[in-house]
Amino acid sequence: MWPFDVDPYRKWNDRNPFVEDGFQTGEMTIPIFEMPITLRQSHYLRFDGVVPNLYEYLLTLSPDIQEIMKGTIQLVRENPTWGGFNSGITTERHKGFLVAVSDVSPRVNAFNIAHEYAEALYRMGYGSELESILRENGLPGMLYPWLESHHIGMIAGYIGARKQGFDFSDGLIADQDPEGWRFLIDMGLVE
Repeated sequence: MWPFDVDPYRKWNDRNPFVEDGFQTGEMTIPIFEMPITLRQSHYLRFDGVVPNLYEYLLTLSPDIQEIMKGTIQLVRENPTWGGFNSGITTERHKGFLVAVSDVSPRVNAFNIAHEYAEALYRMGYGSELESILRENGLPGMLYPWLESHHIGMIAGYIGARKQGFDFSDGLIADQDPEGWRFLIDMGLVE
């Protein structure tokens, strides 16, 4: 299965590193939306919030996590202006996501937190739960199964930031992510 002699996840299959490394499972509260969601027993999430520098933050993670996330670490190092990330770690028995965002401004931070957290939940298979939360917070339609995780993140980021009282009519999102902004227009969230 692995193209190398050593499977970096093998040592994780015999223990649960998620618990040891501060990941949570079970019932938790989704930041920004302040709504509960219950993760399945084999699913884990770690939200480290807003950090001053994503690259430096990644270098503070445990060696096990850094080993698994070396591709993400490299991408963040090469793209220092990234606003946030969610990174999945999957073993034979467990699936986990780590979410963190770079400190930009309260408005952008709210958008990025909701965006990255929603992408992680969607990629773990919580689309229907996420749709319910977003509908309760202003999603005018439904989330279609063909949507990509980035689309879900755009929807959640916009709705989440708006829930926190922030406005994006100044064109910030449209300038940063024109395709994402057009998607929000198509979804009926913005004009």
